[in-house]
Amino acid sequence: MAFKIEGPPENGNAAPTANRDGADHRKNKKPLGSASTSNRYEPRSASSTGNNPGPRQKGLKQIVDDRFADETPAKQARHWEIALHYDGRFAWDDRDDPGRRKPTAKQNRRMRDVEAFFEHRYRGRQLPDDDSGRADLWIGAHHVYHYGDPDRKIRAWAFQWAPWLPEDELAELIERVCKRPLKWKADTLGKRLRATRDEIASLGIVTFGAFDDSTRKRAKRRQKRKNDRRRARRLAAGATPRTASKARVKPWKALGISRSTWYRRRSAPIVDGAPVDCQFPRPELAS
Repeated sequence: MAFKIEGPPENGNAAPTANRDGADHRKNKKPLGSASTSNRYEPRSASSTGNNPGPRQKGLKQIVDDRFADETPAKQARHWEIALHYDGRFAWDDRDDPGRRKPTAKQNRRMRDVEAFFEHRYRGRQLPDDDSGRADLWIGAHHVYHYGDPDRKIRAWAFQWAPWLPEDELAELIERVCKRPLKWKADTLGKRLRATRDEIASLGIVTFGAFDDSTRKRAKRRQKRKNDRRRARRLAAGATPRTASKARVKPWKALGISRSTWYRRRSAPIVDGAPVDCQFPRPELAS
């Protein structure tokens, strides 16, 4: 008895699908067109995969609930989905993260310049207990905020620079700063601090400007200093200064000749102390 083959074999290695009696010997035979449960994606529960919400996700959930408490449940669910998918990538989620990136050198230099200006203005490392001291404390708190962990670091900085500040005012200050942290450009911060050009120059401050100065004026002064340094290097290398150049001195006017004539005589060959093309001596010899 011949073997029963279902369908024409595509190659010589095709295996038979039936026994000698004609019965199909394949296991778990399914009709054509039926989907295989082993190839179909079925999401498993969090408990079966071991991905139970941990402290980090619980913290994210609490942040979303607190920050978007006044929104609809649909929007809250969307915010939670974004926070869960982009864990640690949004500013509102990363502000209190102890693992955030370290402050830059520019940020550290700005903080040192601000503290040096406060110390110079108030003759010490303590702000006065008045409106100007509270205004400068507010500016310093915004700079400290960007170092992370604002509640602890702003409190420590205020304890050093404003020990006279009551606890309720300090808590209100931290809440205001955390609600809307600010950054200032160089000219804006200089105008807010009312820093003068002399103070900026004497303290060596480079991260903010002065209220009586502008970015354009500072750029012109920097360019002038750069040109002076280049001129000094050229003179040290033996170059002729522009004030002593032939174009500035114009020696042909003293001889009553044109510029082209003066240069032509200067380049002509000398025979018996005079150029060969004319009876006049060279300008150097005439003087």
